[in-house]
Amino acid sequence: MMRELSDMGVMGYSNIFMVLWWTFVVVMVVLLVRGLMRNPGSEKREKTPLDTLKRRYAQGEIDREQYETQRRVLEK
Repeated sequence: MMRELSDMGVMGYSNIFMVLWWTFVVVMVVLLVRGLMRNPGSEKREKTPLDTLKRRYAQGEIDREQYETQRRVLEK
């Protein structure tokens, strides 16, 4: 058994490295395709409290006085 492993030599290692190489290539292709398929505009950014306040004012949930008062508080 030991003799067979030592006779395997370079051929055994080349098979291992070939499998590792193709695994690396496949992983890189998958990552590249995923990166290209991602729409940069689809990433959602977190809404800040000021964004929420602006939305509420735009939709008429609060009046200008409430908006200005709350905006000043948020910007401190």
